[in-house]
Amino acid sequence: MKQSEKESFEQALVECIKTQLIRKGKLAIPGFGSFSVSHRSATLTETDNSNGPAASSGEQRMSVSPPKTIVLFNPEIGLPS
Repeated sequence: MKQSEKESFEQALVECIKTQLIRKGKLAIPGFGSFSVSHRSATLTETDNSNGPAASSGEQRMSVSPPKTIVLFNPEIGLPS
């Protein structure tokens, strides 16, 4: 198989996996493993600013972690490394 054919195959495989994950949120390939999608909500964290320049005013800081969509892969046992 030529390098360009391998690259075309890899791109087609990735597109198929991506499409299935968008549609169903999971995909199992027997003998290879399974893919799934995990959605993480945004988180809001409140911290005390006791070490910063506004420590005397008792100011609190808020930080937001954005939501995340994560693709998880679980290989089947015995998959060669």
